[in-house]
Amino acid sequence: MVEHSYQNRQKSQFDPPPHGKFPQACLLLSRHYFGEWIMKWIAHILLLAFTLLAANVQAEEEGEGAPKEEVIYVELTPAFVTNYQSRKMGYLKADVTLKVKGGQTAEAVDRHQQAIRHHLVMLFSAQTEEGLSSMEGKQLLKENALTEVVNALQNEGEPADVQDILFTSFIVD
Repeated sequence: MVEHSYQNRQKSQFDPPPHGKFPQACLLLSRHYFGEWIMKWIAHILLLAFTLLAANVQAEEEGEGAPKEEVIYVELTPAFVTNYQSRKMGYLKADVTLKVKGGQTAEAVDRHQQAIRHHLVMLFSAQTEEGLSSMEGKQLLKENALTEVVNALQNEGEPADVQDILFTSFIVD
């Protein structure tokens, strides 16, 4: 008769180890499993990092061909104070800042600020009370002022990449 007891049976790899070694075996199995998992994730992360690095280098190389010019704000100081066309004595006070693209245009504005101020004073003093009291009139004044600034720079033979004119303060009395 053949005895089928636990002690006489052939041991397989799936049998739990003897009592004292079971926690160590679990630890070894978990290290093996998690070790593979961690290595796979590290490989994925490295692949992603190299892909992003290559894309960044390519973007920098493309950017070198066409350098971007920075936007610079040039404040025209002091504020403009002038009379305007009205039945009674009225005045206009405006703080003006130019939004220019590139250092060359900013330097040109600094060099020719007196000519620019002259053109703007002539424009501001030619305004009427009706034109200054409406939003449409103020918007038209802004557009005309931008044209005057660009014309003043072009008359001096300078770069005139003025993107916008900003009235940081505008008072009509």
